[in-house]
Amino acid sequence: MDILSIINRLQEKRRSEKITPDHVPEVELMNAIHSEARKELNELFVSGKIGITKTLNSKAIYIK
Repeated sequence: MDILSIINRLQEKRRSEKITPDHVPEVELMNAIHSEARKELNELFVSGKIGITKTLNSKAIYIK
């Protein structure tokens, strides 16, 4: 995940939609980062590189 490329992508999207100012709000950036991280975690899980287990209050992730 490359945060600069995420910011660039979001900023270009705002420019193409003619949204001004074209800076990226923090909440929009954090949502995009969360989405990318979730996608990468899913790919790692499917490929068998990480495991996920349930804990009392959440989930835990470990390297296999």
